[in-house]
Amino acid sequence: MALSGADGSLDWWCAPNMDSAPLFDRLLDLRDGGYFVIQPDRPFTVTRHYRHSSNVLETVFTTNRNEAVLTESMNSGTAGRLPWSELARRIEGRTGTVRLVFEMVLSRRGNTVSSYSSLIGNKSVFHIGNVLGLLLHRVGTGCTYSDEGTQGTFSVAAGEREVLALVAGQDEPLVVPMIEEIDNRIDISDAEWRTWARSSDYDGPDRNAFVRSALVLELLLYSPSGAIAAAATTSPPEKIGGRKNYDYRYAWPRVAGYLIELYKSLKNDLPAFNGDPSWTLPMPARYVVGQDGAILYAEVNPTVPAVRNRKTCCPHFVPQRPEPPPDRPLTEASGDKALLPAEAGRKANSSGGASVGRHCWHSRVLNGYALTNGHF
Repeated sequence: MALSGADGSLDWWCAPNMDSAPLFDRLLDLRDGGYFVIQPDRPFTVTRHYRHSSNVLETVFTTNRNEAVLTESMNSGTAGRLPWSELARRIEGRTGTVRLVFEMVLSRRGNTVSSYSSLIGNKSVFHIGNVLGLLLHRVGTGCTYSDEGTQGTFSVAAGEREVLALVAGQDEPLVVPMIEEIDNRIDISDAEWRTWARSSDYDGPDRNAFVRSALVLELLLYSPSGAIAAAATTSPPEKIGGRKNYDYRYAWPRVAGYLIELYKSLKNDLPAFNGDPSWTLPMPARYVVGQDGAILYAEVNPTVPAVRNRKTCCPHFVPQRPEPPPDRPLTEASGDKALLPAEAGRKANSSGGASVGRHCWHSRVLNGYALTNGHF
């Protein structure tokens, strides 16, 4: 999931998975965090909305009498989720000519990594930790590249369009789609969302609000396991200045249980999706059980695949990431002064929930929107 602000900036995106380390994290660190902004080069006003029955987002920039629309999508394909992460941003001119600037700055992850770029063929590939990625665009878009990121400018007149897109992968060969294919997948993704929304047979009051709420829940679904995360970001506090600003990018069993009836009403065939005849949501987990049989600790992670032990036929789970590091302050982060200093480590485990890591958070994207490729 990516969070898009009214200023045209993506300030949160973790790739390739929802609980991966961030590529953009200005949500947590206003001064040094990563971001990807596209906006007019002069003062502008904004209106924005999701497309009807879809999680594809449209933002309309207006400068004087000139107007351009930014369409954003976490792309999927006709066969479902793509094997790589693909974030597409299409800019179309509506009236007059709008000149826009863009800048992509990669996360430093609390000063724990340093990104760098390398030229492969005619493509500038960025490296951040074990993630490889590319910023793709049309030939006419002017760019300058550095190890920290990319910046450039372009203009769109009425009827013209430009597409900028990010593709990223982790510990795997990097896919480089044609920009025309990425552009087309924006509309494919939109059509897939609409098809999914039409599956609901709810015909009561406020159907539009019902469908929108269901689409929001779909933003949190992790397709490889079918589990739904409690949140897509880490660290928004439950109250300003409070101590419960944990990483909630994990599944809560009690919440997932409530969703079964909703999925039935939406006609989502979970038994077929899970390959199991029961209406259950898979919950990859680890438990610490005391000698008296009591569960002393439970950790649930929607991004860990469940596998079956052929000898015992009992489910067990394969960890995909290492144990969290010891707690440490991230003194470099520059969140809102009203909130606690940023930290990383194990403290979230004490919440009785499922996650690790705890950071400071600020209110930069309170009016933002979310993008995701959902469960397709």
